[in-house]
Amino acid sequence: MHKSQNHRHTPYFSRADVPPISQIDEPTVDCLTLKQLVRHENILLLQGPIGPFFAHLADFLSSKGCRVLKIQLNAGDELFYRRAPSIAYRGTTQAWPEWLEGVLNEHHIDAIVLFGEWRIYHRSAWNVADRRGIKTYIFEEGYLRPNYVTFERHGVNGNSLISRDAAYYRSLPLRPKAEPCSISFRFSRAAGYAMRYNLAAVLMYWRYPHYQHHRRLNPLLEGIAWVRSGLRKSLYAHTEKAVMNILASAAMHKRYFLVPLQVFNDSQVLYHSNFASVESFIRTLVQSFAEHAPAERTLVLKHHPMDRGYIDYTALVKELSATWHLHERLIYIHDGHLPSLQKNSCGVVTINSTVGLSSLYHAVPVKLLGAAVYDVPGLVSPLPLETFWQTPGEVDQELFYRFKRELIRTSQLNANFYTPSSYTYAFTCCESKAQLKS
Repeated sequence: MHKSQNHRHTPYFSRADVPPISQIDEPTVDCLTLKQLVRHENILLLQGPIGPFFAHLADFLSSKGCRVLKIQLNAGDELFYRRAPSIAYRGTTQAWPEWLEGVLNEHHIDAIVLFGEWRIYHRSAWNVADRRGIKTYIFEEGYLRPNYVTFERHGVNGNSLISRDAAYYRSLPLRPKAEPCSISFRFSRAAGYAMRYNLAAVLMYWRYPHYQHHRRLNPLLEGIAWVRSGLRKSLYAHTEKAVMNILASAAMHKRYFLVPLQVFNDSQVLYHSNFASVESFIRTLVQSFAEHAPAERTLVLKHHPMDRGYIDYTALVKELSATWHLHERLIYIHDGHLPSLQKNSCGVVTINSTVGLSSLYHAVPVKLLGAAVYDVPGLVSPLPLETFWQTPGEVDQELFYRFKRELIRTSQLNANFYTPSSYTYAFTCCESKAQLKS
């Protein structure tokens, strides 16, 4: 799988004939990618999101007449997927591609489904499948949150095949009004899934001695990180209260740029940008702001909430503030109401975070520094960063709404990986809208 270079793609979904209406609103999920998936006969599941999502997906696919096979890579995978048939892989990562070829041949696999395209086993599987002409379908966290998850063929974000052609979206008819189902998310359930998964993988490691996880696999250290995150959240609620009040004030309205930081190990940063790390992004950004932004502007860096227990950039921000003599013009916060911060800002700068999409929803100009699915001319700023600081421009809101509707229609499922009732609803919703194999 190659590193994206911001190529412009032509749309690969067929466009439905929908009568135009005057009202702009969100469509329900049309499940076009899911409709493509169920047309396959023999489907192979690799690793899914932590929890029972893939088990429910397998039940749904089986009910549509698909034959489903799952490969287990560690005991955590087994814990949440106890359906047959499944195969355990206990070999090395070096032997994985050849072993996988044998499975594909033996079971006549014509589609692979996975979560997280850049995991070590998934990268190899993608390459093997591509060479053999086998379609790969990828789940990821939603482009539009909190009520959606992403499901695409071939790749996501920078590797997505979704069109980047503004003229294509402007040519689309407006679709009838419909609202997505609002989904509740319980952090305790997701944390419980993660703890059980990690415990199973670690305690039963001897069953998969060569397994390599894509991140730290230690339930004790993960537990400590979650506790630290909770304590820091309580602390920041007090220590950052004054600065949050300042940012919400009328005096700061449209006078600061917001930078939503991505998690320190985000694959979208590593594989879909030229930055080696979030830290290098911060250094580059602060220097550019110091050299080119108007003196009356402020730069606000917002920590990613999922990173709160793992990493902190306070020392780095203090160093850069002193180096570039920014002082009160450089602010670093850890929490805060994101929509309010977005709406009060004059612009958002991100590598390729999905926060950029929600910023466009609030009519806030966005500058991308990496490859993203929403890198559409006329939607995000085409200006160089040094110019964006001075004239961020405006958002074409009609183009955004057309893009958003098509994004939902083609790649978003109205579900949450960690709320079982939501994806049961999503599968039922898709089934009721049409005969999927028709």
